[in-house]
Amino acid sequence: MNRIDGGSVNNRIDGRVGGAIVQAGNVQAVHLHPQAPAAPAIPRQLPPATGAWVDRLNDLDQLTAASRDRSAYASALVVISGPGGVGKSALAVRWLLQQREETADGQLYVDLAATGAHVVPTLLRRLLHALGHAPTAGADTMELTSWWRTLTAARRLALLLDNARDAEQVRPLLPGGDGHLVVVTARRPIPALLSDGARSHPLRRFTPDAAEALLTRLVGADRIRSEPDAARALAARCGYLPLTLCVAASRLAGHPHLSVATAAKQPDEGRSVLDDSYADLPDSTARIYRLLACLPVAVVDVDGAAAALDLSLRDTAFELAALAEARQLEELGEQHGRGVTYRFPDEMRGHAQRAAQAEETDQARVETVRRWLDWMLTTASRAERLLTPAHRVLDRDVLYLPNNPVPVWDEEGAQAWLTAHLEDIDPAVTAAEEHGWDAMVYQLPHACWPLWRSLRPLELMLDLHRRGLAAAQRLGHRSAVREMRTTGVIALRGLERYDEAVEWAEAALILARQDADRRSEAQALHELGLCHRARGEADLAVDALTKAIAIREEIGYPRGVALSRLALGQQALDSGDIDQALDALTRARTGLLEEGDRLDSTRATAFLGRAYAAAKQYNRAEQYLAVAADEFRALGSAPWHTRALEMLGQTAEDQLQHEKARELFALALNIAEAASPRDADRIRQRLATAVAPTTDGT
Repeated sequence: MNRIDGGSVNNRIDGRVGGAIVQAGNVQAVHLHPQAPAAPAIPRQLPPATGAWVDRLNDLDQLTAASRDRSAYASALVVISGPGGVGKSALAVRWLLQQREETADGQLYVDLAATGAHVVPTLLRRLLHALGHAPTAGADTMELTSWWRTLTAARRLALLLDNARDAEQVRPLLPGGDGHLVVVTARRPIPALLSDGARSHPLRRFTPDAAEALLTRLVGADRIRSEPDAARALAARCGYLPLTLCVAASRLAGHPHLSVATAAKQPDEGRSVLDDSYADLPDSTARIYRLLACLPVAVVDVDGAAAALDLSLRDTAFELAALAEARQLEELGEQHGRGVTYRFPDEMRGHAQRAAQAEETDQARVETVRRWLDWMLTTASRAERLLTPAHRVLDRDVLYLPNNPVPVWDEEGAQAWLTAHLEDIDPAVTAAEEHGWDAMVYQLPHACWPLWRSLRPLELMLDLHRRGLAAAQRLGHRSAVREMRTTGVIALRGLERYDEAVEWAEAALILARQDADRRSEAQALHELGLCHRARGEADLAVDALTKAIAIREEIGYPRGVALSRLALGQQALDSGDIDQALDALTRARTGLLEEGDRLDSTRATAFLGRAYAAAKQYNRAEQYLAVAADEFRALGSAPWHTRALEMLGQTAEDQLQHEKARELFALALNIAEAASPRDADRIRQRLATAVAPTTDGT
């Protein structure tokens, strides 16, 4: 970060600063020429079409007819329904891949299996990211949905929403505009989507001839045609379901000397093809199949499975690959932050759960879940310590330390792990609640603080902190209660629920004072001050923040002092107390630089620039804001880069430099449209009301 003293800019570094450094001499005029972002690759996310395709030609024709029989102003929406294993996803992928020319802007895929309402924002973020947009932290479901529809209105996309349960899962993900092809797969029809223009397409089981054709393709013509009656019997035993037929074919392929007649014969009443394939597994692999199904998630990676099963990484990787080869698991490939991942198809998971219920003890099933939860908690805590070392430490009640080393990351790796496992946190906490492990219910959300801080999925964050608060209260763990409240305040404030946020902050403050915990008292006062500022209660905000600063100075927490001074300086700027703002922001910036806090020190630099603009020291204001804009860009913080450019535009307006202001606002809007819909709306309004230059340039 550049040190700016007096009226000059000195190129030297203060504090412990890492990463890219912006160096600049005196800034006499601001000329920002940001590089145009590279156009994102057109997304091609659909799973590969199966090479073992037979039949379904009539279904493909019917889907094409349904997509064309729609209003000119609408998109095609088709719901393919049918029993598990009937081939809904395979049909959807095959049909959408045939429509590439109609969906030239990309094909997107979302798996809705085992997702709750709180995961919808995560799915929206993933879709926006696929289109080259990085949503601002803290955007809620409504905002993300609005942005998604805005960005898709001018495109032509294919979207497969796989394994849906109901319309509430689907509606927030529907793209805006017309001309899209959207396919939803579900076990049962979703009549509620008919009002959205959906066409229903029930998918039936194979005909006997189609089932025999699939077996022939998978196993080989010689082997199937040599036992035609047995092949028909095997197809019937498979229920003419593609998934079950594939399992039977894998079994035959793995046992070259097994006759088709033997595979077709049902050895026991009620025994299925899935039972046969399961019976062929080695004992150790069969037990892994059973125990993995006890986990609260359908998708696992090698690290998590190894911890749950108490195996080495090498043995786990071997066993998971063996299950995938036997069609008991589906390999999803390498995923950033997770490594190689596998998924239980619904039918397989249900079968494995029944086998676990019949063959595993309660203790074994419960221990598997607890080992996985302890791995989640231990690994998240490792990321927490690396990414946010100043975060308040709470005890971790771990029963089973993972038998494999916790990953050694850099900061990017730790953040990638947390982000990749975001969807696992809610089911993990739910499993902990079901087993009565209250400590886990609050400790896991607490350990995920870096995730809440960076991505700010506010609805999920608030829900988990409500549940964590209830668990901490049941245990009578007062420090955990305070932590759940003070962090929950951040989510409430982000969701603009200011009255409830004040209640939570005040409750945390009372507890901290009762427990004589000065650090928690200061944190509660800081959060309370931010709540009062958001509600426009200047005197209350100043009082709370001033008290927080005093306590933080007393206990020797310099970063906390600087953060509270930053908030106090912003409040003074809001109130028009320029001298107070300059003093608080200057001291905040110095303190944050000394603490090596790049992002927050740059925030202080930006607000200091606006304070100098309010003091009519425009040259210095532009110096600070130009440095902040470049540093935010170097940090990759698009929302704050946008904000700094907007502040530069305001500073130009203050000097009646209207053309320059409009250029800066347009620059900010260009970034905001890819990063923050709220910022984009605000800046668009600024542009609409900005003074336009006259024809003679005045």
